Amino acid sequence: MKFLPTLALAATLTGVGSAATIVQTKTYSYVPTNFAVLTFNQFDASLGTLTAITIQTNVAKSGGSLFVDNESVVGASGNITQSVTISLASPDVFLFDAGFATIGTNLSASSTYAATVGADDGDGVGVQSTGADYDGTSFGTTATTTQTRNVNTGFFGAYTGTGTFEIDVNGNQGFNTSAIGGAAVAIDPATAFGSVVITYTYTAIPEPSSILLGGVGMLALLRRRRR
Repeated sequence: MKFLPTLALAATLTGVGSAATIVQTKTYSYVPTNFAVLTFNQFDASLGTLTAITIQTNVAKSGGSLFVDNESVVGASGNITQSVTISLASPDVFLFDAGFATIGTNLSASSTYAATVGADDGDGVGVQSTGADYDGTSFGTTATTTQTRNVNTGFFGAYTGTGTFEIDVNGNQGFNTSAIGGAAVAIDPATAFGSVVITYTYTAIPEPSSILLGGVGMLALLRRRRR
């Protein structure tokens, strides 16, 4: 019976583990339509038990311009918008959350300008950068759009190993000038930039030395109590 506390202690110690994370951040920047290939390390299962995979996708828009020249006999005013939109894809891993929604799809960053134009001043078809029928602006940098999702646990297998996997960031850009009906449009393309952050959360396997030291300490405590 004297050995029972020691056996119970050993069983408890071998099950001890601590929560830990591994964070990988990869950045991209390009002028859409375009794409970037990001490479991430798989989770090494020898480190412990994987409990969560979080993917954070960030996109921002920098620069670009949007101008309109009214071709209508009626003046107009309203918001005109230029945007960049990205979507993630991968040939190696599944990008689905717990509800099987696709992660990182159609995330946009937009710049908006309140335009006011008079009736067509007879300057001809197309954009002429003079007159009351012309308006628009060059844009700066917009705020970042962020999405954070957890990967469905059923797809952890492809993320696990000692190799790497690829995530592609596919981007395009567009504009909306529907508030100024019949307008000719001139644009300069914007830059899409941002990052993809993958976080592995896992229960770490304790070091053998930690278990041994903990065991020695507990055994010493048990002996002291017996005395």
